[in-house]
Amino acid sequence: AAFLLSGGILVAIDQVLWYVDMLGLLFLGKMPVKVCGYLFWPSTPLVKKVTGMHHLVFVPLVLGVCAISDAGIPLLRGWLISVA
Repeated sequence: AAFLLSGGILVAIDQVLWYVDMLGLLFLGKMPVKVCGYLFWPSTPLVKKVTGMHHLVFVPLVLGVCAISDAGIPLLRGWLISVA
């Protein structure tokens, strides 16, 4: 379980950067990290913009699924594996 969680943590880093960019755009008018800047390019197709929104629901969905799990979340081991 910790090995799978480590992969999730690595993916979650990218997801969190989306939140940083979106909140920065909302409150500061600019994206500090620019990880999702491609969504605002005129050449980006609408379908890519719509499907790219999965980044905004990933973290809450994973946390919700983990919260209802009876097995618990081996966060420390997951972080250690993802750092290694």
